[in-house]
Amino acid sequence: MEMQAVKERVVALFKEICKIPHPSRKEERLADFICAFAKEHGCESYRDEINNVLVKVKATAGYEDVPPILLQGHIDMVCEKNADSNHDFSRDPIKYVEKDGFLVAPETTLGADDGVGVSIMLFVIEGGVPAHGAVECLFTVAEEVGLEGAKAFDYSRVSARRMINLDSGGEYKITVGCAGGVRSDVLFAARYTEASGTLLRLSVRGLAGGHSGGCIALGLANAIRLLTEVLCEIYTETPLSLVSINGGDKDNAIPREAEAVITVEDAEIATEIAKRFEARVRPTLRASDAAFSLSVQAVEDDCSEMMDAGMTRALLSFLATVKCGVMSMCASLPTLVEYSKNLAAVATDGRGVRVTLSSRSALEWQLDESTREIDILASLCHAVTHHSGRYPGWEYAGESNIADLYTAVYERLYGITPERNVVHAGLECGIVKGAVPDMDIISASPIMLGVHAVGESLDLESFGRVAFAVATLLGEK
Repeated sequence: MEMQAVKERVVALFKEICKIPHPSRKEERLADFICAFAKEHGCESYRDEINNVLVKVKATAGYEDVPPILLQGHIDMVCEKNADSNHDFSRDPIKYVEKDGFLVAPETTLGADDGVGVSIMLFVIEGGVPAHGAVECLFTVAEEVGLEGAKAFDYSRVSARRMINLDSGGEYKITVGCAGGVRSDVLFAARYTEASGTLLRLSVRGLAGGHSGGCIALGLANAIRLLTEVLCEIYTETPLSLVSINGGDKDNAIPREAEAVITVEDAEIATEIAKRFEARVRPTLRASDAAFSLSVQAVEDDCSEMMDAGMTRALLSFLATVKCGVMSMCASLPTLVEYSKNLAAVATDGRGVRVTLSSRSALEWQLDESTREIDILASLCHAVTHHSGRYPGWEYAGESNIADLYTAVYERLYGITPERNVVHAGLECGIVKGAVPDMDIISASPIMLGVHAVGESLDLESFGRVAFAVATLLGEK
């Protein structure tokens, strides 16, 4: 087994996965592929009613006494694209290019999160590791929308008490703990009145976006918050009513785009305020948000209704005052975000406007505090809330045999000691640990850039190194 051969094979398997659409809650085709793949290579598989798949790979001769190990990753992906893209994630394969050692999806997300984990497990299933103890490969679904698959799986089917989750992102770090989280939806019921004034469309475009956990401390701009700020400035200068407001898409992604259709009494004043706002904000943005634009366009379509004054005021008040971004840093690990909120999405339909937020913390009381604050503010703004998808954090145990083994293997192969790390992101490890308290867990995966954002990329050499390290570890007695 040579590293270059391992790299070439896992990359080939990843490209096969890119051909199979696998959005969250629509993973049937990829689950079909995994089950057929396991059968083709003589492995037993179990598939539950929501398409979680567990594949058991028997120990090779002479390795029967090696304690089994569980590899785990999720088969769904975050589906992000630009507003002008016609890509259909439920039907179309992911389009990628290879550039400067990276596999890049220029128009969408790539799905390296967590296609890399799926690929490594498929490599093990097909016999890529010549000698190993028993391996169990757990492929979970709907991780990106609340870790639903991990929550629903029957862990009595797992015999291993050592586990490598393949979903953390960052080759030179071993993840040994993570934050918990909760989604909050705030609904503003429709209250419309006859439209009047001049119709304008304000659009925020070109922001970088990114993972709402891993990227929340990078100072990236939030498209919904920027749009809200300019709307509030216009509101103070000329009468304004909202017709619609939309932005963001996923609760675990920082929104890159947002737009509002409004009616104003004085379109010239509104346009001038927007121009001044864009000029003032642009120098304050990070380099990754350099493509930012704020456009104002006249709307020629007929419009019979707009939100009434009370709904417009309540919605703008909520969007302008709800907390967003980093709330606090960890006292014991000053570089780690302890508690954050992401103003993730806003959507208008016939029932009204829904605002979605995602709160993260390893401390349960901070998640309670977050939902309570959202409830209070929503009540003051005459809206109702619904909290869902809450998942636990994963507390670092302090000692880990599987972490020690991975470290020893990595040092031997590459002469580098991986740092042990706690991440401000949701991983399925906390759920597994809750179900199997004596499971010894780490998370490891290659370098991925721009996760959960258009232009997501995968470092191919890093992918090969991590896959080879995992394969080598499986061969340890």
